[in-house]
Amino acid sequence: MGPERGHGSDDRGRRGSDDKDRRPRRDQDRRPARRDDEARTVRSAAEQAVARASGDRPSLRIVHGTSDGETGAKPKRDQAGKGKGAKASAPVGPPAARRPKPGRDGGRLEEALVKGARALDRGYEREALRIMRPYREPHPDSADLREMLGLTYYRLGRWALAQKELEAFVELTGSTEQHPVLMDCARALGRFKRVDALWEELRAVSPAAEVVSEGRIVAAGALADRGKLGEAIKVLERAPGGPKRILPHHLRLWYALADLQERAGDLPAARTLFRKISAQDPSFVDVAERLAALS
Repeated sequence: MGPERGHGSDDRGRRGSDDKDRRPRRDQDRRPARRDDEARTVRSAAEQAVARASGDRPSLRIVHGTSDGETGAKPKRDQAGKGKGAKASAPVGPPAARRPKPGRDGGRLEEALVKGARALDRGYEREALRIMRPYREPHPDSADLREMLGLTYYRLGRWALAQKELEAFVELTGSTEQHPVLMDCARALGRFKRVDALWEELRAVSPAAEVVSEGRIVAAGALADRGKLGEAIKVLERAPGGPKRILPHHLRLWYALADLQERAGDLPAARTLFRKISAQDPSFVDVAERLAALS
């Protein structure tokens, strides 16, 4: 999704008399420095895990959402259900671990992030939450922690909590790399104006092609949810064409476009795109079944 954000120095070996003249590097994104190589595995492990959350396929919730933005599976609530004798603030999920002490557990936080990323990578979202959540209150300004918690909540379908953590990540870093996930959370919550605003921010910055492509898919899905199939199709058709090398995000975008075209009644166009996907990866999602149904 984005580059790793380690804080190293290229002239680390230059030591001696010029040390006094060197000014400290400005921390552009206000993020805590990473201590070692193991800590830098957090982002890659987490990103791979989140990519696998949709089984290396397009976000089916995005392209197969219903008119109200809900999915076929009922999302988990952000709070325990209210009822007689139930506490409204009772958290969902595993019990929290012992709360760390503020200001004295920087190393423990890094360790928790690494362990949380590994749990997420194995598909143990609740375990990842159990490991990382106790550090949130004493470390509210840890962008890595807020990002990881947001991605974990997202995989659990807890859209409001995911949105809260990822909004904090954006505030701390100014980064747009998680905007597609934020957009998807807003879409799931029916906050379509927020989806549109995030999409405009993403387009203006225009980061990595994969990030923009994922944001484009969500933006189109949100339009389709509101019955604006024509506009949704145009959003996807505006994506740059003719890539030199076909990457997974190209297949996801083609799949989303083919799905919308089929829903709009343009079966020949949908069939052409499904065939195009199948030529690259015959086992991609349910392309074989979709083609068979259109034959």
